[in-house]
Amino acid sequence: MTDYDATAHITEEMKNPAIKAPISILTALGTTYVLGFGLNIALSITMGSQWPGLLASPTGLPVAQIMYNVLGRRGGVAFIVLSAAICNFTGASCLQAQARTCFALSRGTEPGFLVCLWFVGCWVELVWPR
Repeated sequence: MTDYDATAHITEEMKNPAIKAPISILTALGTTYVLGFGLNIALSITMGSQWPGLLASPTGLPVAQIMYNVLGRRGGVAFIVLSAAICNFTGASCLQAQARTCFALSRGTEPGFLVCLWFVGCWVELVWPR
């Protein structure tokens, strides 16, 4: 679960959401932390002592080069392709959640949100004109 906003939507179906929603958010965060930490440890162990060579690898991508070195050509390519697909799906989920948030904030008259959009230099029409 990369989009912790999903927990807020599922609270409609929960019994006792005041207790279970924070627990589910903490569980999702904890799981992400443990798995991410494990991935970093695994990458650190498998990259070996020749880590400067990874920066100047033929692929130009250190993580892809580690996967290529460890899994071989076919395994490395398959892992990177699957990683790209997963990043695409999680990115789409995050973009969808952000679009909902921007739409919800744009319906009101929150000056802080409007100033934030002006500050970053991207003025976006977030609601349908009436």
